[in-house]
Amino acid sequence: VMLLGHSDDYTADKDMRVTVAFNHFGPGLLERMPRCRHGYVHVANNNYEPWGIYAIGGSAEPMIRSEGNRFVAPNEGV
Repeated sequence: VMLLGHSDDYTADKDMRVTVAFNHFGPGLLERMPRCRHGYVHVANNNYEPWGIYAIGGSAEPMIRSEGNRFVAPNEGV
């Protein structure tokens, strides 16, 4: 759904500052809500309903601040 940052090797993205707020991520989404590489990402007040693989993820040492989000975990075996 959202991939923030060019690649794990593109370190210029370390200066990136992004806020992801007030979204509804519904059933059927698998991952990247968001996925972050490098930089600072503030994830706030989002609604996550059953996801497939992961909801919020990161690589290449991002700083992720997650607050006020609502998570409804998928049923086992989904």
